[in-house]
Amino acid sequence: MGCAQGLRTVSQIMQYIASRFPHYCCFCHSRSESNIDLCRFCHCCFPVLYAEKGFRFHRKLCMQCGHSLDIDFSDDKCAECGIFSSPYAHTLIPYSFDPPVDLLIKKLKYRSHLPSGRLLGLLLAGHVRRMLPSIDDWPEVLIPVPLHLRRRMERGFNHTEEIAFWCGRALDIPVKANLVSRVEETEALAGLSRAERIQTVTGVFQASEQLFNKRVAVVDDVLTTGATTQELARELLDTQVAQLQLWAVARTPLGSVAS
Repeated sequence: MGCAQGLRTVSQIMQYIASRFPHYCCFCHSRSESNIDLCRFCHCCFPVLYAEKGFRFHRKLCMQCGHSLDIDFSDDKCAECGIFSSPYAHTLIPYSFDPPVDLLIKKLKYRSHLPSGRLLGLLLAGHVRRMLPSIDDWPEVLIPVPLHLRRRMERGFNHTEEIAFWCGRALDIPVKANLVSRVEETEALAGLSRAERIQTVTGVFQASEQLFNKRVAVVDDVLTTGATTQELARELLDTQVAQLQLWAVARTPLGSVAS
């Protein structure tokens, strides 16, 4: 059994166990009142980018460039980004890349901590339900940002696919990771500027014609400069998808870099 298949088997076992036992908060270990491993108190400490009863803004950022916005600013993009059209019909990002969300993402990505992937995917699904209450606005397919085959084999799994798996399961939307591939291996993007990232990721994705005329949401862990997702969006639009959305767990502030 390959490493990736083994991790997927572990996820399926976790799914079975999770449906039959109570949930406990992964931070304070108190019993959770919901179907996720997070209590209400600890969830209220998350760095939210949206307004909801019981939560307070940690900060408000432009979803496109990451520039800090005034809390009372009504739009989700700054004035400069508002001039330019976005390839995405909806950009949904619940949190800023700050503690404890950044810790959960790093545990999943670098330590293969699958429970963190499950929690992040379910939290993202909850945010989608709040922001898009009508299922008519939901996509038909979720596409996690792909890894190159060699990097996936080294890591054993694709962490964004793990987030998309649990998000899609909660929303009953299929995840089609095999319909987009990363055909060019690139250097690690952490620490690179936006211009360097754009140059690095140009032409690295290839999308299947099976996505033609489909409503698609790209799923990512962290939106930093947006270079990777913009290049993936360009490839998907060339494939003539009907609609494109971007769902990510966290957004870095302008000038910050997600490691």
